[in-house]
Amino acid sequence: IKEELGLSEKNVKSVLFQSAYETENFSVCLLFNVLLDCSFEQVQKKFDFSNDGEALRIIAVDSNKLSEFSEEYLDELDKIKLKY
Repeated sequence: IKEELGLSEKNVKSVLFQSAYETENFSVCLLFNVLLDCSFEQVQKKFDFSNDGEALRIIAVDSNKLSEFSEEYLDELDKIKLKY
């Protein structure tokens, strides 16, 4: 959260591991449900300010719509291949 979004520990209220998945190109992704003390707009501003170019953008995704997110936003090789 600090590296990718520019947020500090004090911004995090809770972290809950949700699941993991393997992509078509064999990357393993870990998904966490994180409760922050700031709005998405505030997170976006911090991301824009601290982004080092590694990540292209951030997107707010409802955890119930993760499959739709995968189909709509991820490149073919980054799509969910196997959920753990």
